Amino acid sequence: MSDKEKTAWDKIPSLDLEMDDAYAERIEAKDGRRHRRTDIAVLKTVLNGDVSSLPIRIATAADGIFDGLILDLSESGCRIAVSQKLKEGELTKLGFIINERTVVSKAIARWVTVEDYGCSAGLEFQGISADLKEFLGNISSASLFSKLGNVK
Repeated sequence: MSDKEKTAWDKIPSLDLEMDDAYAERIEAKDGRRHRRTDIAVLKTVLNGDVSSLPIRIATAADGIFDGLILDLSESGCRIAVSQKLKEGELTKLGFIINERTVVSKAIARWVTVEDYGCSAGLEFQGISADLKEFLGNISSASLFSKLGNVK
């Protein structure tokens, strides 16, 4: 862009739209997280087929292989509910299928809450490929737009 074009753009005043602030608040990551989490209720709006839950398979050195459910998902991790009791900092391997795409990753349990049924835990993906990270980010973005509803 030439200096003349840049000067021409700079002369145009800001729109100062009130929606800018409200919109930013609605789409920004919450709770100091790097990426916005998409809960299963919203996620179902962009999943193929009639999906009522998103199963996940977990493996740990201490407890072997067991199954659970994904409660929310982002490009950097997920919150799960499992019958086993994970420990904060525990190393895991996980796998799940979303829209015919298999996701397999190493993960670290960043937080764990003990529940009557076992626990809920926040798992942070480790060493996930760039294309898989982009895919999960696109799923979350599509879910977000679905949540925002129609633009009038």
